[in-house]
Amino acid sequence: MRNPEEQRRHKRLKVAEDVFLTFRPRFAIMSKLKDISKGGVAFEYFMYEDSKILEMVEIDIFSKDKDLHIFPIPCSVVYDIPVPGIGSSLGIQTRRCGLQFTQLKEQSKLIDSMLGSNTRI
Repeated sequence: MRNPEEQRRHKRLKVAEDVFLTFRPRFAIMSKLKDISKGGVAFEYFMYEDSKILEMVEIDIFSKDKDLHIFPIPCSVVYDIPVPGIGSSLGIQTRRCGLQFTQLKEQSKLIDSMLGSNTRI
């Protein structure tokens, strides 16, 4: 996985409070999106310290309020790092993860439509 420093090719847009992401097929991780671009997404989530995200994943992006559901979205994990200063004595940590979209088909049109709809999604 690469360093999460600014290596982005596409402009990222901040995401409103009501747009979420979940991992397929078990939907074990659910998180609010932090930002999104034509090339990928970033989000923060809670995880046990001894757990690990796979390098290739499929996600859903959805919002009840915006009548939005894009799935399945194949992604590769670009980075998955602890959020500094936010820890827990229970063995749970807050992490920030960046995903790059891969092998998009019809999902690409839906993501483009979502990005074109507003400067703050």
